[in-house]
Amino acid sequence: MNIALSAPFLDEDLIQHRTLILHNMLPALREPQDPGLNTAIIKMANAVANQAAKAHTARLAREVEKDQPTLPSTKFNALYHNLKSYLNVTEDENLPDLWFSLAAASKRQEFSIVCKALDAFSRTDLAYLNTAPIPTPKLVSDLTIITFVSDHPDDLKTGIQPFVVMDVSEEFRLAVQDMVREYTLLAEREFELSYSDLSHFKVPKELRGHPITFFKLEKSFGLFGNLIHVILGATHPLTVHYRLFWTAFPKQYRNQMHFEIDTRRTIKPVHILRNIQLICFHWFQAQRSNVPPA
Repeated sequence: MNIALSAPFLDEDLIQHRTLILHNMLPALREPQDPGLNTAIIKMANAVANQAAKAHTARLAREVEKDQPTLPSTKFNALYHNLKSYLNVTEDENLPDLWFSLAAASKRQEFSIVCKALDAFSRTDLAYLNTAPIPTPKLVSDLTIITFVSDHPDDLKTGIQPFVVMDVSEEFRLAVQDMVREYTLLAEREFELSYSDLSHFKVPKELRGHPITFFKLEKSFGLFGNLIHVILGATHPLTVHYRLFWTAFPKQYRNQMHFEIDTRRTIKPVHILRNIQLICFHWFQAQRSNVPPA
């Protein structure tokens, strides 16, 4: 039942016999080959090899770019001159750390980057207050499109000014925190945030958003100081002068302001915040006027 098959060793007679059968089945083998065909095959092989080498080089270049963080000059592109003018810097390395983090982050991570930067600074020795201001989606949007100042001084919702970081009650703070938490979950998901979603992320209008006592005003001072230190940096003129005010506040202004606001009630806290807002407005407006066209 078992048949042992054994092939003979290849000798000269067997080679000639196999060649005869091969040429009988493929008569075209006896015809001379076209030299153009060989040239075409060689060119095609070289083209395939070059294409594979270029694809490999491009892949390596993309991997190298991916490992290197994006710089603010690349992230903000045409608005980079505005950013340097608002931050009052001439060299890229003098930008605050927040802007390098924003440049390296993706679109879905920008909100979390701002929140973490404010929270981290509030736990340092340089913090004005150990409470971090809660950024709104509007504030983060203004930062990413370099909108540091509104078009009108009566606009209290746009730009860098004290009314964008109000925290006047625990109820108000909890409401804003819930809004920020839901916004972060939607903003960092895989699919895009739709326009209809934005209506759910507005600060509740039924809650009071402005301080009415001296204690709440003092808290607003600290929150705004934390905000501008993170966004503008420690060497910015507004930050430097605000730090001088905060240092002199307990000795020169605290008792008098407390008496005028809570006892005599001749000054409202919003009047003082409005004064700070106008100072910021006119400073950034002057910087915007000095920015050369892109």
